[in-house]
Formats: sequence, C-alpha cells, structure tokens
Amino acid sequence: MCGYCRECRRPVATVNKLIPGIGAIPMKPVKPGGSRGFTLLELIVAMALCAFALSLVFYSWNYISNHTIVQQRRSLFQAESDRIAQSIAAEMRKSPEVISLSTNRVTMLAANGADTVTFEYSNGVLLKNNAPVSCLLAGGRVTQFLIEKEGAAESNPASTYATITLTFRMENNFGDVSQIPLKIRVALPQNPADEALRQWNF
Repeated sequence: MCGYCRECRRPVATVNKLIPGIGAIPMKPVKPGGSRGFTLLELIVAMALCAFALSLVFYSWNYISNHTIVQQRRSLFQAESDRIAQSIAAEMRKSPEVISLSTNRVTMLAANGADTVTFEYSNGVLLKNNAPVSCLLAGGRVTQFLIEKEGAAESNPASTYATITLTFRMENNFGDVSQIPLKIRVALPQNPADEALRQWNF
C-alpha cells in the first residue's frame, strides 16, 4: 500500500501488518533514506582516533613504569652505597687505635682491641683484610676510597685523636654514581711506630 509523506507530499512506502482475525493494519510510513549507516571514511577516522588514544595511554603507562623502575634502582643503589660507607666509618670510629694510615689504606685495631682490620683500595678494588668488600647489588663497584687529613690532632695523656675525611665513591653498570664524603674522628697512637702514619704529622 502507498501513502503520501506529510512534509513533502511524496509517495512513501507503507507497511501493513496482518493480524489474524482482524486483518491488515496500516503501519507508519517509512521514508526512503530515513535510516543510514556509517560511511567507510567515518569508520576509518573513528579507528584512527581510537588508535591514537590507545597509543597515548600506552606511552604514558610505559613512561611512568620505566621512571618508577629507574627511581627504585637508584634508591637501592644509593642505600647500598650508604651501607658500605657507613659500616667502614663505624669501624674506624669504634677502633681504639689506628695503626697505619695512608691516602688509600687504613689499618686499625678492631673494636675488641685484639684483632686488626685493614681497608685498602688497590687496582680498582676495595679490600677488607685482603678480601673484596661485598656489594649486594650486581654491577656495583667502589671507584674511590680516599683518606685526607682534616685539621689538627687533639692530644690528651692517653691518646691522640684526629679528624679525617673519607671520600667513598661507587658506580654501577647503569651509570649511577654515589659519592659520599664522611668526616671521621679516629684514635691515633701517641708515638706511632708506623713511618707512614708519622708522615701525616697530625
């Protein structure tokens, strides 16, 4: 059955619905071209926008993830460097007497007063009693162990105390660097037998 569009008076197709016992009931006319889908160009544009949005999300997530990993690695490296430097400084402070001292080597009595402890930086390796100082992080290495005089000595009837500066530097395979300067007060013998220690002239 045909009818006319109210707006433009053009013939439009009508659809009759057949109901048993009642007959055909005319339905609402359907305009030609009244419903349309997406064009290929619109689909391509939509897909391109979605791909661009997803790439931004991925880039942001990747940047944040990498930045977090780098920061965690640097924090762990700095913590390990501090641990080694502070442990050496603690042994030097607790030592009842430094026996031998030079720019890259120190020998002292242990805290118990019976054993001796020697730290020496030789051929790019920091040694403690001739054994390499262990680093808990892979790729970490000591690149500087420098002892320098700091001020004059403080003498008393029992012993002589002096303040030294220990510069401790570590690096790793990722290019991270940690340099820690420490001022340490050490006990020196009144009449040092070691010639190298006497040359320091504290």
